[in-house]
Formats: sequence, C-alpha cells, structure tokens
Amino acid sequence: MHRSHRLARLAPLLGKCIALMLHSRAARTAPRERLHEPTAGSAAALQRRGQQSASMRARASSLEAAAPAAEAIAPMKQRLVSIGLSFLLQRSPGQEFIAGFRPSTKGDALCNCLFVAGPCWERARLRPAARRSVLPVAPIRSLAMTVPTRPRPASERRQLPTLRARPLPSEGSQAFEGETLVIGLFSADLTRGAAAGSASSASGGTGATIYELSERANRLLGPDLARIVKKLVEDAEPRLKSGSSVTTHLLVLGDSNTSSVRVRRVAVYCLGKEDDFNTDILNKFGAFVSTQLKSDSSQPDRLGVVIASPLGKASLAPEVLTQRLAEAVLLAAFTDDRFRSSEEEDGATKGAATKPSGAFIDLLGADETAVKRGEAMASGVILTREIVNAPPNVATPEFFAETARSLAESSRGSITCTILEKEDCERLGMGAFLGVAQGSELPPKFIHMKYTSPVVTPGKTQKRVCLVGKGITHDTGGYNLKTAGSMIELMKFDCGGAAACFGTMKAIMALEPPNLELSVITACCENMISGKAYHPGDILTASNGKTIEVLNTDAEGRLTLADALLYAQQNIPNLDALVDIATLTGACIVALGTEYSGMWTAHDDIAARLDSAAKLVGERVWRMPLAPEYREGLKGKISDLKNITGGRWGGAIIAALFLQEFVKKEVPWAHLDIAGTVWNEKQSMATGVPTRTLVEFVEGIARG
Repeated sequence: MHRSHRLARLAPLLGKCIALMLHSRAARTAPRERLHEPTAGSAAALQRRGQQSASMRARASSLEAAAPAAEAIAPMKQRLVSIGLSFLLQRSPGQEFIAGFRPSTKGDALCNCLFVAGPCWERARLRPAARRSVLPVAPIRSLAMTVPTRPRPASERRQLPTLRARPLPSEGSQAFEGETLVIGLFSADLTRGAAAGSASSASGGTGATIYELSERANRLLGPDLARIVKKLVEDAEPRLKSGSSVTTHLLVLGDSNTSSVRVRRVAVYCLGKEDDFNTDILNKFGAFVSTQLKSDSSQPDRLGVVIASPLGKASLAPEVLTQRLAEAVLLAAFTDDRFRSSEEEDGATKGAATKPSGAFIDLLGADETAVKRGEAMASGVILTREIVNAPPNVATPEFFAETARSLAESSRGSITCTILEKEDCERLGMGAFLGVAQGSELPPKFIHMKYTSPVVTPGKTQKRVCLVGKGITHDTGGYNLKTAGSMIELMKFDCGGAAACFGTMKAIMALEPPNLELSVITACCENMISGKAYHPGDILTASNGKTIEVLNTDAEGRLTLADALLYAQQNIPNLDALVDIATLTGACIVALGTEYSGMWTAHDDIAARLDSAAKLVGERVWRMPLAPEYREGLKGKISDLKNITGGRWGGAIIAALFLQEFVKKEVPWAHLDIAGTVWNEKQSMATGVPTRTLVEFVEGIARG
C-alpha cells in the first residue's frame, strides 16, 4: 500500500485520539472562573511562554494573522486537524478552541505537530522539541455539530402495514384473496372427538384424532374454510397448544382453493383458554401476525386476520377486541430503522427489488371505527418510542420544542403550543429547573401544549387534565457522575416521561374526545458537567420560593418536575387530574422490576382510574405508599428541603414525597415512576409505556 494511502487511512483515528486526549486534559485543568477573550498580540506571547513552561496559554490574534500559517500546513496535516477538531467540537458544542502546528523537519511527523487549546484556553503538553516555532491557527467556535446526525427520510424506511376492515369469509359477500390467512381460535373451538378407524384400532392401530370445530368457529369461518382448519388441526395434533401455531401451504390461487377464501397459506394460532385470555395474549397474537409479513418482498403483501371473540369473564366487546388487535399488529410490526445506513455491508446500495413495501392487513369481520381508533393509539405509542429511541445528539431540548410545534401545526387548531426560553423561566423564578440546566451548552426549553376538544356536549363541562413529563434529554448524573454499571449509555431514555406525554397528545389529537382540555407540560434540558454546572451542596430556589439543598446532582428529575408542577397549578385552574410521569428512581426498578410502573397518589379515585386504564391496555401499575414516616428526612437544616435524604432505603417513596411538597392538597395528583418499564432490554428499544394507559385515563376523565 502506498505510504500516502496508509496516512490517509490513519488520519481519522489519529485525529480522534488526539482530540480526545487534549479535550480530557483541558477539562481537568480548566479554571472555574470565566476567562476573557484572547487579546491582540497573544500569538507572540504564546511563542515566548512556550519556551518557558509546558503549561502556557494558547491564544491567537485573528483569522488574518493566522492565514499565512494555515497556508503553510501540508494537505495531509490539514486533513488531520480538520478531523480532530471536528470530532472535538462535536463533543463540546459552543466552546472555543485554538489549533496550532510546529513545522516538521522530519517528514510527516503527524503525531507531534498538532496542539489544541481547550475551552479555557489551556494548551496540551508538547514535547520540548515542539515548544519552538508554534504557528497558531485561528480560533474556532462551534455553534452546532460539524456533521449533524439526521434520520433517514421516511421514504427510505420500512413502512408500517395498512389496516383495513373487511367482511368475514362466512358472510359470502366477497372472497378474501391474499398471501396468508391467520386465524386465532380458543381451545374450546377445537373439541377432540373419538379416534377414527375403529377397525384399525381393534387390530392394534392407533387411528387418527378427530377434531370438531365449535359452532362459533364454524359461523366465523364458513364451511369451506372450517373444513381446511379442521384438517390442519388434526394433522398437527398434539402440537397445537396455547401460544402455538400451525401452518399449511395450499395450492396456487385458483380452482383448488375454496370459493370464499383464496390464499396460499393458512395459519392457525391457539389463543388458549377463554378464561385466561387477556391483552398480553392478544399482543402475542399480534406479534405472530406481523411475523407472517414478508419484509423482503418487492410487492405489497396482503394478509387476512380473523379471530374468535372470547366469551365468559374474559369477554370483550367486538369493537374493543378489534382496536386492541389493531394496536398489537401495528406495534409488533414497528421497527426503528431511522439511524441505520441505507447501504449494505459491502457498500452497495439496496436495490428497489429488496426495498420493504407497505403491506395490507385485512381484519376480517372488524369494525372500521375500531380499526381507526387502534391506528390512532398505535401512532401515539410509536411517537413515544421514536423519541426515546433517538440518540441524545438528536433528541435535544430544541428537538422537543420542534416536535411540539409540529404537533400543533398538524392539529387543525385544536392544539396550541407555548415555548418558554431560558430568559422566560428566569423571570418566572424557576431556579430548580434552571439549576439542572445550567451545566449544558444547549439551552433549556419549557414546553406547554394544550388540546381543546372541538366538540363540547351540551350540558357538560370540559374536564381539565394536565400531564407533566420529565424531559431530561441526557443525564450524566452531573458532578455525582454516573459510573460503570449505572446505564449512562442508556440515559437517553431519561426523557421517557416527556415522550409519553407527547405520544398521548398525538393519540388524543387523532381520537378527538369531546369535553376535554388536556395540557402537556415538559421541562426539557440536559444534566451535564461543566464549569457552569450546579454542585453538590448548592441551594436552589423553586418558583414558589421554597429552597432546596442539592445533596446529589443525580437526583435532578425531581428538581425539574417541581417547577413544572408549580407552573401547571399556577396556569391551569380547576384541574380534574394532574399526573406526572418520570423515569425517576432506580429504587423503583429494584422494588417492582421491569414489568410494573410505580404509582403514588393520595386520591383513591385517580388510583382506581389509572389502574383500570392500565389493565385495559395490558400495561401494569402498582400503587405504592406515600409514607409520612419518611417525610422528616426531606427537611433541610439550612434550607426548606433536601433533594435526597442521604439514606439508601425507600428511594422511590422519598422521591414521590419530595414531589408532593410542590402539589396543593386539594389537587387530584398522581405520580408514575416508569424507570423500569420505559425500556425493553432484550429488543434494545423503548416500550412506549405508559402512553396507552394515559390515553385511556384521559378519555375516562373526559367521559366523566
């Protein structure tokens, strides 16, 4: 390999290594006070002090003074400094840096010719030979990421299937024709009869097991399809159990198929016993349906689904069953490929023949309105998932503000959006929120969206509900830094509460429930480390004047929520429900695991509504105590409150008690801790919890 080619391949690695090393040194040695801008003549001073001390300050006079030095740099060195600075500036947006070179006399000695002055004008240690003839390059200010990360266009991503309501095959109005028909039946629909072939049995043969379909199944499927299913189940016996399936390949489309169903494959899925049927089983059935789609097909796939309605204590209204099935199918089919390259591993662009196409799924015997409700609910959950899945260099506070504006613009006037900037929050005295935000270079955003029903039933009053979501877009822990094993690499999901509020707002906007005024409030910022960040021991003042001693900077969510809860009560009168949603404590994960969200409230009616809504959609909440015995530990000695008690036990309860300090007793308030349920570790993807619970809860409040 030619020497220049080797250098070209090494340049990105060298640039990144040097940038990281120098950035780390600058961060360690940076003084706490704010430094002045570099002054004229600092380039000459840089050379003089470079011969005296390895810790000298690097300064540059101007872009014009540095131009001759820049022109003298070899092209390969220019590429190296470009890559190194680009990587460095991405890690510290908004900071200023100075880069310089020592002219090399020994060929392309790339590794010892570059130095970078960090955010506080600290310079990296150079070798003694490198302390002479340092040529400064102009200062650079990063206003944004050099190479921004953008999701792939929607046209290049995998499309969700299109759901359609169609009549049952047994109704005979029109034959279903497609690739696959998926049938969900209960154990009671498959009754085992006597073994066939009595003569064979008498002579020692085993005979075949005969299955009889229930009257419900025959009515659901029609005679032609029932005959195929009966034969399929008999051939599969005894493999067909709860949660299992069997599939048969029929002959090609044409005369060989039945008159009411023309398909290539028939799949039967056993839903188990009717008394055990629940939303979890329905979700698994929806996932099975999505696996029958061909993701690599160049033509849209067409798939039919028919499911028996459960009876007895597990009975669901047909429209509810259809809605939940539509949600389950769409959510199981969702894949987040926004940040995957559109190229194969070998660099070849994917051809049009392998581009996934949107499929059509016909829900046979379904109600069109119920299908639309399922699509609306799924769209809200998908928005929640996409926000939480997005990396923190994309899902910034500004990203949340833009998403809120986009929702308002698409609402046809039913949603209004107010964005409070840092200066607005300062005027309102939001010291707790701004204390957390001050360590980041990205400005905080305080977002208030309000949905107002376009329809009001005569004689009924509008219900006012407010959802407050924790919106920490990335949480380093602050100076109480999250270390190894603390999931710092997954702290993008610390905005899960705000994301669930946004998803709920999108679903409500599509469903348009009457008699409702829904507000969503999120205080969005990062919890970062810098010379401006708040410290352990600081005292912050919330917007109601209460002072809070910060004993742990990693207990930041409750500080931002405090000002958000106060804002909600000050600006929304006569609240019928106030619910905050947050990935608040690891203690909640220890207590309840990853299947249950913690719920704290002093209002039994709110608790019952939330619990009922969660059960209806297949999500789980568990009511926890607001134990007054632990409240004493929150009282401060030099402040009104402390943000932690300092002990190890009962952390989730203590966090809820802290939030209760900022809620009036007469306000029907509840707190949901979703730290354990926001993320699916096996799938490495957000769950969308508790969006569906919140939608059902809000609609229930609106109904009265």
